[in-house]
Amino acid sequence: MWVVGAVLLGIRLCAQEAEQEPLPVSWSYRSESFPIVAREQVATIVLPVPNVDSVLAEERRLDSLGVIRPYRFGIEIPVEVDVKEQGTVELLEDGRYLIRLRFVCPGAKTLNVGVKRYRFAEGTQLFVYGTFPYRPEYRSFAMDGPFPRYPSWRMERFWTWPVVGEQIWIECVVPTEGMDELVLELGNVVYGFRPVEPLPEGENRLQRNLNNCFRDVECPEGNEWCREKHGTGLILVNGQYLCSCSLLNNTAEDFTPYVLTAAHCMDDTDGSPGISDADKQGVATWSFRFGFRRQGCGNGLSIGGRFWTYDGAEFCAAWMTLISRGPCDSSNAASDFALLKLVTQPEPGDGIPSSGFLDVHFNGWDRYDSPRTPDGAVSLHHPVGLPMKISISGDSLERLEIAIPDDSLYYNCVDAWSIESVQWSAWGGSSGGPVFDNRHKVIGHVVGVAGTIGECPNAIIAGRLERAWHGGGTRDTRLWDWLSPRDSTVQSFRGIHMDNWQLGKQFAGGGTYRRSAYDRLIIGSRRGNPVTPFVTQQGADGRYPTLLLHAGRSITMKACTHFKAGSTVRAWISHVSCDTTVDPVYPSNRRSEYEPCGTTAGGGRRIVQEQPSEQGVRREAEWTVRLIPQPAAEVVRIEVSGAEFERAEIYTVMGERIAELSNGVRVLNLRSYAPGTYVARVWTSRGMVSKVFLVMR
Repeated sequence: MWVVGAVLLGIRLCAQEAEQEPLPVSWSYRSESFPIVAREQVATIVLPVPNVDSVLAEERRLDSLGVIRPYRFGIEIPVEVDVKEQGTVELLEDGRYLIRLRFVCPGAKTLNVGVKRYRFAEGTQLFVYGTFPYRPEYRSFAMDGPFPRYPSWRMERFWTWPVVGEQIWIECVVPTEGMDELVLELGNVVYGFRPVEPLPEGENRLQRNLNNCFRDVECPEGNEWCREKHGTGLILVNGQYLCSCSLLNNTAEDFTPYVLTAAHCMDDTDGSPGISDADKQGVATWSFRFGFRRQGCGNGLSIGGRFWTYDGAEFCAAWMTLISRGPCDSSNAASDFALLKLVTQPEPGDGIPSSGFLDVHFNGWDRYDSPRTPDGAVSLHHPVGLPMKISISGDSLERLEIAIPDDSLYYNCVDAWSIESVQWSAWGGSSGGPVFDNRHKVIGHVVGVAGTIGECPNAIIAGRLERAWHGGGTRDTRLWDWLSPRDSTVQSFRGIHMDNWQLGKQFAGGGTYRRSAYDRLIIGSRRGNPVTPFVTQQGADGRYPTLLLHAGRSITMKACTHFKAGSTVRAWISHVSCDTTVDPVYPSNRRSEYEPCGTTAGGGRRIVQEQPSEQGVRREAEWTVRLIPQPAAEVVRIEVSGAEFERAEIYTVMGERIAELSNGVRVLNLRSYAPGTYVARVWTSRGMVSKVFLVMR
């Protein structure tokens, strides 16, 4: 059967590990003069338990029909709560006010809240958290970043992400002068009737097969997807559903935050079939989480890294075709796509200085117009809201038109890629996740998977990007108006990282230092009094540094950059492989922190670029590594173009090295290899890449 996962806020929400700031103020507050009550003594509202059995029964009925939809984990409980009036209000020693309110809902796996109206003064902080001790990935929701930039603002509604357990705390810290302005009204609490992870209770076979069905993107198979995983996200839809998504580049390369997902993720706001005006307006309350991955390969449930959340989107375009009867063919099949634009512009270096979210990536794409067919596919996605997973197929894709149930009465008619022999599965929540070809370009998005409940699906159905390109023939039903508005004939376009700004760095004395960027590296001065220039200079040891600048596209030296005589500076453009250390971009290194000195305000000199420059530096030719055939049975051959082959090492998926090729040998005999997945690390004159290959017999 088919199983598918499915006012503008403009705020960034930072979720971090337990030991990082910000933490709720009440967790560490201590004062004898102005004490606060214990957490268990704050004002508490006990909520009724919804009819979980009927909802689960309906979910299983829809599953049995193969209904295409987002992954549902929650049930809305309507409330009318004014946190300022109904919470416990206390005065802190520093003059601020602390407001806390607790909700209890017996038996809930998770809880989250819907804020229907709020107004905060500058300096106000809002925290939402679950029972202590907490699980790091669902620890808390913290809103405090935007207020210095937006002294007073009012929005209509947003949803917080679920926290684990049957209790949830709302904590608000308000400056003395901000109490009169404060508005914080809640309209819903979402009762998590099944956990976001692991898989739903009662589906025991799925739970037993969890380790076999899904594969973390941080495992060896995901090593070469270091860019694309920074452009793949998880969506909280209307507070109680989950889907996946992808940031897409556009031909202007202006970093407009276009997000591609499945149209059926929108089709639930007002209960009517298809995309309604209410559905289009509803994306303003969606929440988008990027960088939600494990720190390493494993099946544990703790998150070692950090993730970043953007609230609110604008509708751009969507196209789906629902039929109640009749054929589904090329005359009426749509691609089930939705293109949105984030309200908030992502920036590299968002968050605290040690934040790992520096590689904001906008994925490239390829339409694959007929008769071209991809010879394999990889999908990144978030099944059941899990940290990012990877699915791989080495088979050539097939095009088909398929009718997938949308509910009991309608079918979603989709022009799709059929991706067979998939290694590791997608599931509910994977809907909208990007599907890439072997050149790392998006060719579609997940709309369905094939398999039987309780078993790992072995096929993915992906809405075709080519079909979405021209869509329904209007601006709000097609892609090209947004991704390539000046030329609708563009077939393919590359991905791009946001620029890596390195500002105000000081290098002195002997030593070698490297600054790298996947695409564009920009160096210059940092704002301050006085301005801090980017400098290489003589150190106390009397020696000068060596600075190596490496980027995939261009390196630009902005005004107020000084390379002192005696320093050695080398700059070059070539492919930046996934095992290259790319330097962190901290908040002090955002573009907004750049400030020139001298008379060349805003200027800059591109010292290395893609095309021939006046300095005579040329971009090196592209180079690729391929493993042929895929999948393999008897032998696998390593083909390298644009570089010289040096050596290769073969690993199991558990990281055990089992073979090495060198001295010009490029063919690996597989007769002694058990069927399964292996990783080849290939060294060339241009760098090292990791490639995954399958042994199948």
